[in-house]
Amino acid sequence: MGTGLTCVGYGWTLLSITAAACVSAGFYIPIWLVGTISHEKNRLIAYFGSFRRCNYPTLDAATHKVVLIEQCARYSTFADIPSLFWQIATAAVATGACLAILIAFVAIPACCLKDIVSRTSALVMGIGQVLAAVCVGIGCILYPLGWDNKEVRDACGPHSGQYLLGTCTVGWSFYLMVGGAVLLLLCASLSTKSGKPIGWRKVPQSQPGTDEQSLLQQSTHSNIKTLNV
Repeated sequence: MGTGLTCVGYGWTLLSITAAACVSAGFYIPIWLVGTISHEKNRLIAYFGSFRRCNYPTLDAATHKVVLIEQCARYSTFADIPSLFWQIATAAVATGACLAILIAFVAIPACCLKDIVSRTSALVMGIGQVLAAVCVGIGCILYPLGWDNKEVRDACGPHSGQYLLGTCTVGWSFYLMVGGAVLLLLCASLSTKSGKPIGWRKVPQSQPGTDEQSLLQQSTHSNIKTLNV
């Protein structure tokens, strides 16, 4: 069975899936920023994302003392995210990731079924991938503006600030997310050659007077038979 995808379209579908996976994984895994936190004799490597973190200090309700928690968790509420820039980055990247996943889910069945993706719909999906890449890019640009919050300064030192890492390093999931955004732009360029044009069937039309001539011929033929009898 033929599909609406060209040979380039199959590669576009594979790259779309890869891009969506990279953006989603990079967004969820909170290894955007890597630093160290210490309390008393305990010292842990801390990881920060825009809405999740790993290994962080908290107040023990039983002892009323600060303890270090060795686990990953999101902030309790959206308002608890310690930077306005991180809040905006979370919303922007989440929007881009959702859009990328949606387009990938539409492209997958197009590899097996006909008329799901055409040249026009592939172009529309390519525009959606550009928007997804822009959203992810905005989030990646805004995220370093939040490096001046207290949690980052505790992990990265007093010399950390907006676009200043201090003693911290950028984590691999941040690079994974940026790579996913680049792949989305590549997918958008491939989408221009991914879909086949819709083939319209031309319905045959009878010429004017054909039906009348046919009826006249049948009537004449019938009259001739009657005379012969």
